[in-house]
Amino acid sequence: CIIVQAGWSTIKDTFVWVEPSLDLIGQDLVRKLLHRKDSAEFYQLCYVDSNDQVRGASTPLCFKTPKHRLQPGKLPLGHHNAGTIQSTISKIQRFEREKEELVMEIEQLKEQHETLRSVLKEQQQEIDRLKVCFQVACSSSSSFLKLISDHFSLTTIPEKNERVLIKIQQLKKEQEELRGRVEVQSVEIAQMTPRLKSEQETRRLKDYIQLLQTSWPIHSTSWNLQEARTQLHQEQQASHNTRRRAEKAERELEEVYERMESISMTSAQTKKKSSKLEMQLLELRRITEEKENIAEMAKEENEELSRENQDLRRDIERLRKEFTDLQAAPVSLEHPSPYGSPTDPTPTEEQQLDVLSACLPSGNHYETPDNPNSPEEEVCGLSLQCRHCHEWFPGITQDELELHEDSHSVYPFCTLICDGVEQTIFEDHVFSHEV
Repeated sequence: CIIVQAGWSTIKDTFVWVEPSLDLIGQDLVRKLLHRKDSAEFYQLCYVDSNDQVRGASTPLCFKTPKHRLQPGKLPLGHHNAGTIQSTISKIQRFEREKEELVMEIEQLKEQHETLRSVLKEQQQEIDRLKVCFQVACSSSSSFLKLISDHFSLTTIPEKNERVLIKIQQLKKEQEELRGRVEVQSVEIAQMTPRLKSEQETRRLKDYIQLLQTSWPIHSTSWNLQEARTQLHQEQQASHNTRRRAEKAERELEEVYERMESISMTSAQTKKKSSKLEMQLLELRRITEEKENIAEMAKEENEELSRENQDLRRDIERLRKEFTDLQAAPVSLEHPSPYGSPTDPTPTEEQQLDVLSACLPSGNHYETPDNPNSPEEEVCGLSLQCRHCHEWFPGITQDELELHEDSHSVYPFCTLICDGVEQTIFEDHVFSHEV
């Protein structure tokens, strides 16, 4: 506390320190040795801090001897005036304490504002990250849906696949709803951001309080402090509301994060189901290809059997014609057969058919389901005869007959066979034809 002459421009011109009272109950009185000389000049009690900044001032006062106490327009310096000064000092001290409390509350609010700013910044970063995750999830879901639709368009989709598609559509709608909620949260946080500017208003209020303390009289300080307290209460209420909204936004962000995890798990399960369905589709394709290959092989076999049937029909017709020719022509008995005696009778057609029926196995090996009464059934009832040895061979093919005929040795000028004939006999027989 210093005593400064009223109207001085600076507190460094002159000042007198007043020692504080050791008795907390008593009153602080100005000692006689500190009294100024009789003067009509007025002074003020000013409170300054260590930086020589004025923090408070009293009403003007002056130092007079008792003879000037009753002069009009002058302030007497008696016991009553000293009590007034003491009460004023007490009020100033009380106001100073309240001001310090307000400053401490302002500092706390500042720290709370910094904390809220950091929390909002983290939440904004979390929202940005969630937006990126939403975009990635939407893009992956779109590609995944496109892949599923491409796979499902290849074949008929069962009811289970339709349920999977419906579930994927529902998940997509939920993602759109979550995206809308995140955008709403972003708008709310953007609306809450101006609350952080209350710190500047608080600082401005602090400067305004200091200005009022230095410029206004002491009787207006109480009103200013009350107004400052009201504004501080409003700022505290606004900060409390901001904190509650931030906590609500944080809870909603946690819910969104949980929903994102649930959607991620559901997407993973859907992906597994899709992979399983894809494997089933590949298996069905493989089975279909195998069946197609089997059908192609069966078709080729049928075509080959058809060609063989055509060959057999032609052979049967040719054999019938030859058999008819053989029956129409007289059988020559002047050349003995190496496989039988010359005196053996020629087998009749009925005997040949009986022998052929006894030699052939039952059933038709060339029978096909499409043509049960085809001409191939007659192959088992016919036989082929060698034109050299005149031997009947039941169930033989034309190629085998030709191989058999080529195995015979035949004289060049006749159709007689000469298997196992000596060279001299062969030459004599040929020479007899030349003669």
